[in-house]
Amino acid sequence: MAISPINTMKLVLLENVGGDVSVLGWDSFIGCMIQAPFLMLAGKMRHVRSDMRLLTGAGFAMLYALFVIQAGNPLGVIMGTICNNISFGILFPTMREMTEESVSSGLRNTAHGIIDIAYGSLAGMLATSWSGAILEHSGIAAMGSICIAMQTIGISFCFAILMAGRKRRKISGPPCASGV
Repeated sequence: MAISPINTMKLVLLENVGGDVSVLGWDSFIGCMIQAPFLMLAGKMRHVRSDMRLLTGAGFAMLYALFVIQAGNPLGVIMGTICNNISFGILFPTMREMTEESVSSGLRNTAHGIIDIAYGSLAGMLATSWSGAILEHSGIAAMGSICIAMQTIGISFCFAILMAGRKRRKISGPPCASGV
């Protein structure tokens, strides 16, 4: 929900900084070209812990909102799009991998569908509902600030989970060498 408002209102945002529909086309093209290598290299990124990949993806999504809020010309919005597509290129395969690891084989397709609905459809509908109203009443900076606040909440939860995991590992100690 933190990036959907920006995606939904991208043409309005681009027009606000001097862009037009042709810039939106370039924005989409560049974004896809940046995202593709991350999706293709997903298998090679598996050696990085999934929680760290989630945190990295969330960080790039926050950069997206920051670039858009600060954009003084279309290039700023395009730089944000690059960050957003890096984010998706990291997050999407990580979500799939985590589902494969944690859901029984008979329910994986259902789980993937639920995650896709939560990530795209439901979040998109909710974000579209509030983003237009916020944009009309308070402007781009307010909408972007709300997006950043949502990202901050998500990143804070991620840090809390990481820290709780570290504490648990310290308390339980290293695994026994004998495998017992």
